[in-house]
Amino acid sequence: VSIDRHNFVVSSADNGANIDFSWDSNGSELYSIVSTDDPVANPDPNTWPVVAALENIAATPPLNLASIPKPAEALRLFKLIAAPVPPLFSEDFESGLNGWTAGIDDALGNTAWELGAPNGTSGPITGADGSANAFSTNLGDYGIDSDIFLRSPDIDLTGATAACLVFEQFRDADGFADIGTVRILKASDLSELQVIDPDVFALDVDFVSFSADLDPAVLGETIIIEFRYQSDNSADGFSGWTIDNVEVTLK
Repeated sequence: VSIDRHNFVVSSADNGANIDFSWDSNGSELYSIVSTDDPVANPDPNTWPVVAALENIAATPPLNLASIPKPAEALRLFKLIAAPVPPLFSEDFESGLNGWTAGIDDALGNTAWELGAPNGTSGPITGADGSANAFSTNLGDYGIDSDIFLRSPDIDLTGATAACLVFEQFRDADGFADIGTVRILKASDLSELQVIDPDVFALDVDFVSFSADLDPAVLGETIIIEFRYQSDNSADGFSGWTIDNVEVTLK
C-alpha cells in the first residue's frame, strides 16, 4: 500500500484555467513534480519528466503551493517526488585535507591528529565503511598528557534555520580520564558557540554514527567544527579517537 505522507493535492480554483498543487513539506527535503500523459506506457513515476519550473523546489513548511497553466492534453497525471536536501557541508577525507587543520596545545607533542589508515594496538584499521582514510589521534596509539585539536574549514550557516552535525566515530580510549569534545567555533575569531559531548568514554567495536543539533546561537554564523582530544599521564595501548564522514545537514 502506498501512503502519501505529503498529502499531495492537485486541484483547480479557476474552473480549469490553471492547475494548482499543494503538499506538506519540511526543511530537510527538496521537491519536484513529474508528469505523464500516458501512464500505461510509462507506469513508473520515477521515469516521468519533470514539469517545467517545478524541479528542486525548496520547502516552505508546513505547506508548499505551486501552480501551472492547464496542459493541453485531456489526461495528464502528476506525482510529487521528494529528495533529501544535500548537506551544507560534507567531508569523507578520501581526497586529502581539503582545508582541515590540526594543532597541538601541549608541551610534549607526542600525539597529533593524523590522516590515513588507523593502526593502533586496538581500534579500527580503516576508515568508516572500510574506507582508506580517517582522522585519528595518531595512526598508532596515542600518547600521554596530550591536548590536540582538529578543525574544519569555514562552514557557512548564514542561511540556515535548523541544522545538525553528523559524523562517524570509533572510540578506543582508556575509558576513564581521557577527554574528547566537539566545539563549534565562530570562524571570524574562534570564539566558542557550542560544546558537544560525544562520550569518548565508550569503547566501540566498530564505527558508530553520532549526531547533535546545532544551537540557535550557531545558526546564522560562519563556523568551524573543532574536535579536541586531551589525555592524562597514564600510558595506554589504545588508538584513541577516530573521526570520519563529517556532515552538517539541514533539519
